[in-house]
Amino acid sequence: MGSGAVFRAMSQAWQKALENARKSGVTAETAKEAVNKSKSSLSAMMPIEEARKVLDVTEHATKDEMLQKFQTMFLKNEGVSFYVQSKLVRAKEQLGKTQFGMEEEEWSRDPREEETKENKEQNEKKLDEGNGGGHRTETETKEKESS
Repeated sequence: MGSGAVFRAMSQAWQKALENARKSGVTAETAKEAVNKSKSSLSAMMPIEEARKVLDVTEHATKDEMLQKFQTMFLKNEGVSFYVQSKLVRAKEQLGKTQFGMEEEEWSRDPREEETKENKEQNEKKLDEGNGGGHRTETETKEKESS
């Protein structure tokens, strides 16, 4: 079966699904609500005690302690175990929401982005130290100013 045939079949199936949804009264808004509801219930599936065990924190741990443990464990499992990383993320979400009252922006933050920022700062520091006592080349100065 060629790729064109597969594409046509998928396209027809999608059209049929949309037609069936319209007939049953499902609107785009209803579908979005269902998706959002399922997303928000993902972390609710992990009991709070399991979340504490996954992150190796007690019920008396502070938010900073929990985030530090999460960061350390998550980065140790980078490229090693996606499953463990997923468990860590769900545990952080659960504790962030229920125990620490964190906003979504905070509990959903990707730790790899934080690592990147830290690496960037360290690399800039090394550049300053290793380039004639803190002097940058003209190109390096322009790059730093534009970021």
